Amino acid sequence: MKPSNKLNLCKDFLSDHDLELQNAVLLLCGSGAVMRLQRFRAAVAKASGFMSSHRRELNWLKAMLSFDLFLSDAFDEFCFHADCSPEDPTVPSLCVLYEAVERLLADIDAIAPAGEQIDLETAA
Repeated sequence: MKPSNKLNLCKDFLSDHDLELQNAVLLLCGSGAVMRLQRFRAAVAKASGFMSSHRRELNWLKAMLSFDLFLSDAFDEFCFHADCSPEDPTVPSLCVLYEAVERLLADIDAIAPAGEQIDLETAA
């Protein structure tokens, strides 16, 4: 696979899971996080290559879906998991989405890193 395929994988993932991602982010973290997701989607749509900031946002999605964010003192947004039981009908769909993000990151990591671009804005 060519390095540019990292970006294509990311674009396809965001397109294929658009509604599920928006619902999960809204449910778990609220409207501020939905805005973050929208900025991420816009950045990916206009990017010419896969950037470190894209990986950071995918890792954020993965952490949110695994509830890792909620275990951190630095996370001060709405904590859905506090009121969520394993029997909640939403939990299986969140697990499927988590696995999809995890698979995407593994597929991206399988592509040689030579083509990955550095996001100068976050590197400074």
